[in-house]
Order: sequence, then structure tokens, then C-alpha cells
Amino acid sequence: MRRAIREFADKLVLGPARDLLDTTAFLLGSPASVARQFAAERRLAAAGRYFVVAFSSAVILHKIASAALGIETINEILFWSVHVALVLCIALLAALLAVLLQLQLSPFSMFLKPALLAYGASFLIGGFVLAVASATLVALREVGYIPDFKHDLARMPNFHVIGMQAYYDCLRKESTLFNALYNGVGGAYEGLRPPIDNLSYVQPLLHVAASFLFAGLVYFGTKRKKVAAGLAALLSCMAIFGSFLFGLTAYDSYLFATTPCGQRSVQEAQLRTAEDTVREMAEHHATRNIGRPNGLLMLTGVEAQERTLILRIRVEEHATNRENFPMWVSALRRRIVQGYCISDHGALFRRIGISEVWLLRYADTELVDKIVQSADHCRH
Repeated sequence: MRRAIREFADKLVLGPARDLLDTTAFLLGSPASVARQFAAERRLAAAGRYFVVAFSSAVILHKIASAALGIETINEILFWSVHVALVLCIALLAALLAVLLQLQLSPFSMFLKPALLAYGASFLIGGFVLAVASATLVALREVGYIPDFKHDLARMPNFHVIGMQAYYDCLRKESTLFNALYNGVGGAYEGLRPPIDNLSYVQPLLHVAASFLFAGLVYFGTKRKKVAAGLAALLSCMAIFGSFLFGLTAYDSYLFATTPCGQRSVQEAQLRTAEDTVREMAEHHATRNIGRPNGLLMLTGVEAQERTLILRIRVEEHATNRENFPMWVSALRRRIVQGYCISDHGALFRRIGISEVWLLRYADTELVDKIVQSADHCRH
């Protein structure tokens, strides 16, 4: 029974894994030999099998990396569809360029096999690097050597990060195409703290390296006009990747101009950081304004409670005579409320739900007045 299980495991898992690693090592160590070996017409199926196994392994490794880092689960179908489409487009364009260069060969199969090998290795190595890096980062975090990977999306210092995340989330909801492009360039890693967010560059950089490997395989695998064949391969990579980046940038600009995502992202960042805004305002007042007279008013204390800023204020003695005191208090209340309701900072506070409470203690009386400033009070 055990022998049968071992044989089954060796045939189903261990054997293909060994073949995958051996082929990858051979491909990287001796690309010229691999190119000549796969130059035969009937080796297209072998190249396809290698690509499928490497591709499947990369899917699993990327999933492990995203789970370890705790980043958003990517849309796998769109993510991998973009990469597979790039590989096929590179091979197809190289074949067309070969026709234009009059290589007089069997262009498509000649370029498809090296593309499957080079970019299959790129997928596999990229997934392995991300999985190992993620496991290492998790271990370092667990022993307290590094902090958590994610930004605190409620802190004012991360306002830009919060806004950009909200912006891209909005664009991805607005456009399925943008969602595919975003995932295709590893956008999910952008939500991590620097320098960990640079993991998003791993797969694109490996694709660049694989492009030179692709050109080398084509060069070594071609019997005639080697330079022209290698040039066609390299030009196809440059054209496809350049077009991809240009299209992504142009499409991003188009969506920014035609969707409300830009404005929404700012509002979302303001909402998420509202409590931290109140806390920072309280700290600012506590360190700079407590005890400083501002005309007849002096701040004596400040407190932050979620989205409410509480200001304790002492009104100086002899602010007005006793006969005019009720009218003076009424005018002061109106001035304070109007300042909140018509000012620019008050408009921001109303939009993100920040309220202010002024506790006024009149020094020459026993009166303690409470003024609440919020969006509801401004409407009333």
C-alpha cells in the first residue's frame, strides 16, 4: 500500500516537480543547448507542457505569497490572463516581424516555443521569489524584528496611500479592463509598507530578463539569419511591453478624467482619517495653544473623543458689563457657530463628520456654557 502511494506521489507530484526544476536549471544554465534541443518541429508540445506546469506552480506560489503578506486576494483569472496574453502577443508579433524580415522559416512555431520556455521560467522564478520573500518577512514580523506589513489606513501620515488605494479601488469597480491591467502589474502589493511594496516589481522585472532569454533562445535555435531572428524577438518584447505600459498610463488618465474616482478618493481618505485628524488637532492645541490668551478667550484644556474635539475655554473677567452680559453671550455663541458653519475648515469637518464642542467658563460668573458645532446644528 505504501509503495503504491509512493509511486502515485512520485508520478503525480515528485516526478513532474523534478522535471520542472531540471528543465529550468538546464534552461538558465545552458540556453544554447536548450534552444537547439527544442528547435525540432515536434518539441512544441514539450515546451507547452513545461509552460503549463511552470504556470500552474506560479499560480500556487503567488497565492501563498499574497496569503502570507495578508494583501488583497487578487482576481486570479484577470491576473493570469494578462500575463498569458502578453506571452502569446510577444510570440505572434515576433513571428510577424520575422515575416517582414524575410527569414523564410516557420515563424510562429519558431518563436512560440522559446516564448513558452522563457516566460514559463519567469513565472516560476517570480512565484518562488515572492513566496520565499513573503515567508521570510512573516518570520521576521513574528519575532518582532520588523513591524506589520500594512499601512494604518486611519492615520493622517498615510493620507496619500489611503487616497491612492481608494482611487484604484474605485477605478477597478468602474472598469473590468483596468482591473485586469492593475492586477497584471501587481497592484495589490502597493498597499504594503515600503520597501516591501517593491515586491510588485518582481514579476515585471523577471519578464524583462526573460525577454533577453527569449531573444537568446531564438538566436541559438535558428540555423539561418540568427541576428535577424534574435532582433525580431527582442523588438517584439520591447513593443509589447512598451505598448502595455503606455496603454495602462493612457487608460488611467482617461478614467481619471471621465470618472468621479479622483474626488471620491480624497473624500474616502478624509473619512478614514477623521478620528486621527481630531487627535492631531488636540495634540496641536495641547502643545501650542493651552494657556495662551486669544483676545478675551483662553484655552485651558483640550480632549479628543473619536470624531469630536472638545475645547475648554475660559472667558476673561470683565469681558463686558453685567447689563450687556446676556446680549454679549448670545453674540459670542452666534459668532462661534457661524465660524464653524461658514469657514472652509468647518465645511471639511461637516463633510467628514467632525464636530466641535466648546465648553466656555465665564470667569466673573458661575455660568458654564456648552456650544456644540456639527453639521446638524449648521442645518438648523
